[in-house]
Amino acid sequence: MAKVQFTTFKGRLFLVFLVLLVFVGYEFISHSSEKQTKDASVSGLSHSVMGVSILYEWMNALHADSGKLFQRAYLKSSDLESSGTIAILSPRARISEREAGLLQSFVQKGGKLIVSFHDDASLLNLSLLLKRLEMNLSVEETTHFTNGAPTLVAALENDLFFRNGEQYAFYSINILNNADCSRDRLSCYFTKKQVGSGYVVLLAGLPFFSNGLIGQANNSDAALRIMDWAKTISFDEYHHFFSDRSVLDLIANPSFSLPLLGMALLLVLFFLFAHTKFHRRHLEEQATTPGHSVHEWNEGVVSASLTAFARQNALTFHHSHLVKIFQRVKNAPVISKPNISDNSEAEMIREASTLIFLHKKLLLQKRRI
Repeated sequence: MAKVQFTTFKGRLFLVFLVLLVFVGYEFISHSSEKQTKDASVSGLSHSVMGVSILYEWMNALHADSGKLFQRAYLKSSDLESSGTIAILSPRARISEREAGLLQSFVQKGGKLIVSFHDDASLLNLSLLLKRLEMNLSVEETTHFTNGAPTLVAALENDLFFRNGEQYAFYSINILNNADCSRDRLSCYFTKKQVGSGYVVLLAGLPFFSNGLIGQANNSDAALRIMDWAKTISFDEYHHFFSDRSVLDLIANPSFSLPLLGMALLLVLFFLFAHTKFHRRHLEEQATTPGHSVHEWNEGVVSASLTAFARQNALTFHHSHLVKIFQRVKNAPVISKPNISDNSEAEMIREASTLIFLHKKLLLQKRRI
């Protein structure tokens, strides 16, 4: 198997290709992992049954910018000022103490908050927020749950998005264990609370407006009412560990751009300084080992980066190499030993050029025999 010399142009090109291949492979794996995370999230970008992309796109089709994607942590009150309603649906990351405080203040000042959980992990991630909002929940597994089949629940009275006599499809293994649940099964999946001037709506299981449920029973009617009630909804995407990014957003992200810039600089430096210390060491090693081509001898002898001692060695080996391989060539000229009276660069290059000329001539003569 041929060895790849990284000091040659082909070797450096191979190295660049290898680095780019590794980078593209890493990005492909990251993208696949991100897509799996998105599909398993109750996200405005997810088109899976768990996602809420239908509601998000529906809102924007009816009223431009009424559905928004919030893709950063809640770190200051100004992050929430433009949001009429915030939806935090089965978060995959925990709501921090600071975020919980800001969200509490947002609701107290008249904001609306929709939260949901579909498993123990997402409920735990909401725990600090629910504590701040003084919503003490008791949750239990329902005996009515069937895997893959939604549960139909009839509303007994008008309440926010729900109307008396209509049926709604819910999908959850966990339900809210409260006093009204045994009488009104809708309250097993839905509860609300006024906090200051605002409202908090909590849903157990997948939201009734999720992609897999919005078309069932009277869920689409309830979804229209929630759109009218909320006016605008900012879907929290940050706590799903991913965001929808353009190329410019990706480049602006230091965790992406800095490694990419570092690799690019390393490649540029490698190309610029490939003939310095590393390349000189390679040539000096090459000068002490008989080569196999005129190009190798030419590079090893004439190169200005070699020391005088290395050049003398290269000339000696080149002479011995020619004598050995062409001693049986008929009518071959006599190859004189290099005549170097001093270490002058011009003299050594002249002798090297003579040997290279003879080398080419003898190679041509050998092919004709």
